[in-house]
Amino acid sequence: MTASLDHVYTSPQNITSASQGNLQTLSSGHVFMGYGNNPAFTEFAADGTVVWDVQFGILGNSNTAVSYRAYRQGWTGTPSWNPSIAAGNGTNSTTVYMSWNGATEYTAWALLASNDTSNLTDTSSIWTNITRNGFETNCTVGGAARYVRAVALNVSGTVLGASDVLDLVDHSKTPMSGAVTSNSQDLSSTSTDSPSTASGAAAAS
Repeated sequence: MTASLDHVYTSPQNITSASQGNLQTLSSGHVFMGYGNNPAFTEFAADGTVVWDVQFGILGNSNTAVSYRAYRQGWTGTPSWNPSIAAGNGTNSTTVYMSWNGATEYTAWALLASNDTSNLTDTSSIWTNITRNGFETNCTVGGAARYVRAVALNVSGTVLGASDVLDLVDHSKTPMSGAVTSNSQDLSSTSTDSPSTASGAAAAS
């Protein structure tokens, strides 16, 4: 019997491990390699090109961290906590910042705006929709509507979660009990005007 070498995948950091470790073949044809007692893993294209290389501890020091085995799997993040909202001051406007640490399924934000917090429990007070832009998305708003709330939406427009209500005057936050109810017509009709001039409930409130 003759054995022949088919592929060689070499760590970009030239890692050699004394124990543990593994290699996983992915459906894309890539391979994912863990280095066991060295806290690192690498994804390679089929031709050996490195597409992802991660180190999460001190190499050669198993007292800091080890991985034993490393696998790449699909993962869906559905946090038990609510989205976050914050504001920064501007000369004639305020920038509102929205994020949801750990959530993977939302693709857009609906920003609700009103001078009455009781109006921010459903999407009839929507001011605008904003496409998610990385970890933190921001939007500049006018100063007429005192209260705003960020609502996370999935690709179908379904409400996944909502932030506390943010007071744009003193920047305090008020938790709201219960889920935000939605109406597909509310979510498809948005404005990019200031809350002081936007049509619909956000301006009228």
